[in-house]
Amino acid sequence: MLTYMKASLFTAPPDSILVHACNTQGSWGAGIALAFRSSYPRAYEEYKSYCEAHTAEDIVGTCLLIEGIAEEGGHDIACLFTSKKYGRGKDPKEVILRSTRSAVQDLIEKNKDRKALSAW
Repeated sequence: MLTYMKASLFTAPPDSILVHACNTQGSWGAGIALAFRSSYPRAYEEYKSYCEAHTAEDIVGTCLLIEGIAEEGGHDIACLFTSKKYGRGKDPKEVILRSTRSAVQDLIEKNKDRKALSAW
């Protein structure tokens, strides 16, 4: 059963995992990505460094799970690498769907034995 809520993602309870579809370029420059960057600057730096250290081919379809810190709300950030690029250069929809499926499976595997997963 789905329950729809009208609330800010960033007011989720502490110790929640906020799941975010990301590109592999290390850019959180617009929209919800920019809101993540503003709210979680340390997570952004970790994401950016991770992208710089890996090729797009190696990380697309995977998940980077960044542990939260109290100063940034205590939320873990799950970066789902769903497209190699962003904007007009983003991958075709079919590729993004395939990468999303794979990245969610990777999140489940990386989170095993850590936190209960539920939608909020």
